[in-house]
Amino acid sequence: MSPWLTTAFLTGLISSLHCVGMCGPLVAALPVGRLAQGQRWKAVALYHTGRIATYSILGALAVP
Repeated sequence: MSPWLTTAFLTGLISSLHCVGMCGPLVAALPVGRLAQGQRWKAVALYHTGRIATYSILGALAVP
């Protein structure tokens, strides 16, 4: 495995601890459990779509 892939993998693995500690409580606080079963997946999908879009935009802005 190349050093770049190893570094990227380890960085992602280590930074996932940050996500669990910082984002985990935010996700746990979402009132998804109160929604009807049919609406839960929509709420979760909307949350993750917004999260991924935000990180993608910030990543695109960070790259010259």
